[in-house]
Amino acid sequence: MHVHHVYPLMLAIFLLFSPVSLTLAAHAPAVSASTQQWLDKLTDIQRRTQADPEGSAKALAEMESQLPADEPLVQQKWQQLRCTVGAANSNTEQVQQAAEWLMRESATKPELGIIANTCRASLLFRVGDRQQAFQLAQQAVQQAKQQTDWRLRFDAALQLGQIADRLGEFDTALEAYLQAQSAAEAMDDRHALFLLWGNLSVLYTYMNRLDEAIATNDRALQLAEAEQPPDANRLTRLYLQRYFALSRTDRLDDRQHALLQAERYAAQTPEPQLKTITAVNLSDHYYKTGQYEKSIASASKAIQLAEQYQDPALRAIGFANRGFAKLYAKQDGGRQDVEQSIKMLGDMGNKPDVSGIYQEYSEVLAAIGDYREAYLAAREHKRLSDELFRADRDKRVLELQEQYNTEKREREITLLSKENALKSVELANRELERRTWWLVAVITALVLCALVLLYRRARTRVTQLSAINIDLDYQSTHDPLTGLFNRRYVDHFFRQFDWQAPLQPGHTHALFLLDLDHFKQINDRLGHAAGDVVLKTIADRLRSTLRERDIAVRWGGEEFLIVLLDVQREQLEAVAQRLMQTVAGEPVTLEQGPLPVTGSFGYAVLPLRIGEQALSIDKTLHLVDLALYQAKARGRNQAVGITALQLSSEHDLETLETGLADAIAAGQIEARISKGPGG
Repeated sequence: MHVHHVYPLMLAIFLLFSPVSLTLAAHAPAVSASTQQWLDKLTDIQRRTQADPEGSAKALAEMESQLPADEPLVQQKWQQLRCTVGAANSNTEQVQQAAEWLMRESATKPELGIIANTCRASLLFRVGDRQQAFQLAQQAVQQAKQQTDWRLRFDAALQLGQIADRLGEFDTALEAYLQAQSAAEAMDDRHALFLLWGNLSVLYTYMNRLDEAIATNDRALQLAEAEQPPDANRLTRLYLQRYFALSRTDRLDDRQHALLQAERYAAQTPEPQLKTITAVNLSDHYYKTGQYEKSIASASKAIQLAEQYQDPALRAIGFANRGFAKLYAKQDGGRQDVEQSIKMLGDMGNKPDVSGIYQEYSEVLAAIGDYREAYLAAREHKRLSDELFRADRDKRVLELQEQYNTEKREREITLLSKENALKSVELANRELERRTWWLVAVITALVLCALVLLYRRARTRVTQLSAINIDLDYQSTHDPLTGLFNRRYVDHFFRQFDWQAPLQPGHTHALFLLDLDHFKQINDRLGHAAGDVVLKTIADRLRSTLRERDIAVRWGGEEFLIVLLDVQREQLEAVAQRLMQTVAGEPVTLEQGPLPVTGSFGYAVLPLRIGEQALSIDKTLHLVDLALYQAKARGRNQAVGITALQLSSEHDLETLETGLADAIAAGQIEARISKGPGG
């Protein structure tokens, strides 16, 4: 698994670049030469904190007895730096003392209270209390909005975005980063834009908006490479972020180039954290290119560096990469390394990276033939992925709708202002009516013409807005790639449809779940564009095969859900055969040539019953999912259908998690198994 950058460090030394020095610079009056000397000494310590946090702590301690007691500006800078250096060294007591001093002073200088909260949030995030850090960061953003200082607004918004990103709160992170971007542009601060674009590129990658991620990284790299002399620290981070985005594409040469550039610049910086990140990413690259011993060595080096640097997130990802390499190399200890990584990241609340590790773990286990554990890992990845992204997609649709409503309100206000202006003109005309009738007639004619024009324009705008609204409604219920319904639509359908309504004897409803076989290999070998053609072709075939009353849904990735309404129970196996023929009957036509494609199906009648009790849609879907994985375990290009349950209670469903085949053999499940074309 790769690492783009590490947030604990970014947050622990976050104030080093922002509120500590720049806020003072914005508000400090002219100072004496003696005061300036002290401020310069503290600034020098501040600049060394990133590369040597322990050395900075020692230098501060040695300076404490020499500080002038009658210099309030020096005392203020001192406490701010104690807070920053304490967070970088995970020194809870020091941060608390400094933050309490800053909070007391905030009665007359509110900006110090904001700095205290961001510093506390940095410490809490580094030591693992991420929810509390999230709440403090949100509080700091709200406080900063009351200030006119763009620097404070930028610092608070950037920190909230970083914490929200790592907690999987992507909508909050995106909103915070956009606020930080407005502040950075208002300040015209190049360094602030570097920090922002780096974090925004990572967020876009997590949200699978890869074109935006790479474009944002390109902007930052273009500025960074033009600097003289080049900043090795900055360039290392930017190339690591670029490798993170490219790792989700099939651009292998660009991915390797980004990693080599990161390694080159990391060798020029004294920062142990950047060397650790680079070692982790090298281990990721090595095991994915079959160089397992090199991967194990790089991962072990990263674990050792992360332990020295006290960075549990990097250490956890190092364990994951070492475990993957050991599993591929058939060495002992691989599973233990991966499971330790998952536990460490889970304890930190790092859902995005836990989800990514489960995904890669599933692929590794499948590659070495452990399909049962691969299924369990894939299911866990799917659960976390749904949790992270399903609500996020709906929120983005709602944001578009809200943006449309806002623009509509602004247009209504504009029209109202014009109407008020016309009324003023009419009142003026009445006043002029006493003077000349012909002038009134001319003005009245002009007003009527203006009203006609406004009416026509308003009517045109209403028509345009109606079309936009219809388009937004379509987008919210349909998959943009295939044109099939999406999860949002089918979730609403499941809630509204009356599944208990009586049917003709021998008739039932049914759910089919299709997963295209070896689809990841198509993407890896032929590219994502070819994969998109395959998905659209299969969607078109399903549309032409199904009846008008049936529902086809893009369920996620290469999975499709099919809802058959009012179908003969005895025809279900024939329907399964017809659907497998629809998928695999003809090769898919690609630029590279014809490509044979097959699919595996799991299906079940709806509603399924245990005795007289009907199972919920969610539980039925779960059984269909198990049937699908059973079809894959039997060799793919097959359909496994559940037509009845012979169980005593829903509690017995738990035994089916890993024993579906045994349950079918024991007669607990009545099932139909079919093979596809050529199977």
